[in-house]
Amino acid sequence: MNGPSTPVETVLFDLDGTLLTYDQDPQTLIAETYDLAGVDPFCGPSDLWSLADRVGDVESDHEFLTELWGVAAAEHGGPADRAAHEALARGHETAVDHTAVSLRPGAETALEVVTDGGHDVGVVTNGSRRTQIQKLDALSLADRFETVVYAGEDTAPKPNREPFDLALSRLDARHETSLYVGNSLEHDVVGAQRAGLAAAWYPGPYDPTDPGHHTPDHHLGTLADLRDLL
Repeated sequence: MNGPSTPVETVLFDLDGTLLTYDQDPQTLIAETYDLAGVDPFCGPSDLWSLADRVGDVESDHEFLTELWGVAAAEHGGPADRAAHEALARGHETAVDHTAVSLRPGAETALEVVTDGGHDVGVVTNGSRRTQIQKLDALSLADRFETVVYAGEDTAPKPNREPFDLALSRLDARHETSLYVGNSLEHDVVGAQRAGLAAAWYPGPYDPTDPGHHTPDHHLGTLADLRDLL
């Protein structure tokens, strides 16, 4: 893995699927979701979350879940009516515990490397402040970032460039010396590159193993590999 040609001064991270992962058993969580929604099961957790990149711009966590269930239903023979998708979104919101989260492999090392190296550091995450702050607090992460942009609430969601621009503006940082680390090709890699940042792709368990037509600037096997880019 080659390092960047321009020295990195600022590092921004995605949150879900990049720095952290949920601890709840996925099969148990989705079974409870179906039960609460009163909908017969039609797909499993990997079927569902692998479709997350196909959800377009949304204005809330609930709308994201509703649209995601709609995409999954169309793909896997589920109910076509939006009321069922809404019910599944509500079921998930009831069943999920946003405080039951853990750091992904190498995350602690990556954060230490960035901090010890004197880099500006922040988070750009799709999700509401109310939801995301629960995760940050559960892992005692909030004080480790100089700024957190809640895209979809503070700005338009990723992959729009606005959340990246806002984060760098708050840090008084330059786009050309900034690196964004994320797991989503459609939301993170596309959004960061659209805003003029280098993009390091760290796929999660529900993400593809090959970037396909996307061209991330770097591909991390673990977040600890970030040290090689700084």
